Amino acid sequence: MTRSEGFIIRFATLADVEGITRIAILNCTNPWNRRQITEEIVAGHAVVFCALIACDVVGFVDMHVVEKDAHINEIAVGLASRRRGIGKALLERCIEAAKSKECDNVSLEVRRSAEAARDLYESIGFITVGVRKSFYREPDDDAIVMILELNREDGYDSSRY
Repeated sequence: MTRSEGFIIRFATLADVEGITRIAILNCTNPWNRRQITEEIVAGHAVVFCALIACDVVGFVDMHVVEKDAHINEIAVGLASRRRGIGKALLERCIEAAKSKECDNVSLEVRRSAEAARDLYESIGFITVGVRKSFYREPDDDAIVMILELNREDGYDSSRY
């Protein structure tokens, strides 16, 4: 568990499903439902963290780990809790978890129009490796594919992707 700036980050439990569902519905274009979130929390290949302020879920992140690759599927912070470092703290916990599972990289997709999110990812070290045209719906938008290579001292190797 991580404590910072009035919030804590910890592994999500089944008791957090309602709060995560609420954040997903209010902040995600195609939100997962309670059943899907429950399945993620209990799945062996998924890592789900939540951010809490005074026992209320204010953000979450879901990451899958398959062999040496980690992929962030969803990250959301409630509107009233943004600009407090919660999104960055959630990402950093995912990166720590990926390193502990000896992953080579962490990848994600982000809307082209989500400039603040892209700036956050770049500040942590993610780089753009591709574009998925018309990946998102409602509203239509391209996905920028980003990756953070872990355990590399010589930098990013674009030939791998």
